[in-house]
Amino acid sequence: MILIPPGCKHTNRCISEKGMTYFCAHFSVDDPLFRQQMVRDNHVLFPAGTEHNESLRRVLDQWIEMADRQSEYTTADRFRSQALLFELMGVLARMVSRSEERNEYVAPTSVQYAKAIAEAIKARFDPHAGVPEEKSLRIEELIASIGISPGYGLEVFRKVYGISPRQYLSELKLNEAKVLIGQPELPLKEVASILGYSHLSHFSRQFKRWTGMSPMQYRQSLSHP
Repeated sequence: MILIPPGCKHTNRCISEKGMTYFCAHFSVDDPLFRQQMVRDNHVLFPAGTEHNESLRRVLDQWIEMADRQSEYTTADRFRSQALLFELMGVLARMVSRSEERNEYVAPTSVQYAKAIAEAIKARFDPHAGVPEEKSLRIEELIASIGISPGYGLEVFRKVYGISPRQYLSELKLNEAKVLIGQPELPLKEVASILGYSHLSHFSRQFKRWTGMSPMQYRQSLSHP
């Protein structure tokens, strides 16, 4: 099992002649302390037969079982999937708490500043305001507005969240884009406009950089799991 952090470009290939089947779970965690622990722990590979692998597998096997079912995906399934995600977070949190003592200490003040920056970004990010992409919020100005220098703010944010504030903003945009694209009655041109893109082509290029597929391909994948 491999845990791939946000923004980590990667490829995979199968060397077995029999082929392979693999299961991917994409999730976002906004708790700064937990993200900080995950970044510091830097534990990404969980070999078969290890205690951590078995702990994770018990949860992931239930997810795989849900995905393999041929019956219609129901509201109950959605809540069950979310419950399994929280269970997975609990397993990961226990893992990082065990190894926390051997990792670099990050001052609580730094964590609070990073959280303040994240909250300010979320407060200023309003996809329904129709603000053009080229007039999007300025990260450095936002950091300065909470009373710290942009350089220090960028440093503590990356240390706590493992990504830059701009990448964090991209995560917010991507999550909102997926929600909007998942509404089949909403034209893609309107989705792009809601997110602040003046042209659908600009939004399509950005979305493909984020996900590896166009908005239309992503919408089609939702209707054909």
